[in-house]
Amino acid sequence: MNFKKTLPLIIVAFISYLIGRWSHVWLNDWAGNPTWAPHHWIYGALLIILGLTFRKKMVGKMMLAFGAGLFLSDLIDFLHFRILSPDPLGEKHFWGID
Repeated sequence: MNFKKTLPLIIVAFISYLIGRWSHVWLNDWAGNPTWAPHHWIYGALLIILGLTFRKKMVGKMMLAFGAGLFLSDLIDFLHFRILSPDPLGEKHFWGID
């Protein structure tokens, strides 16, 4: 891949990382830290699988990049295999993977 094709994918991954962090830090608190809502790493994993399925098309590459950003933004919850649990209480940082 050349730079002109890779740069949009990097931008999409970064934007999805920002969306994931925003939902983790602010949206989750605004919703009252619900116990019924799945963690967003699950959405990222599903988008990665879909992106791999359609990887030869640009939409598949975009899904893969968007899924990777979401997944990375919630990596700690994945490593602890949190699926339908509220986020732990405590200080949250926007720039991180907590």
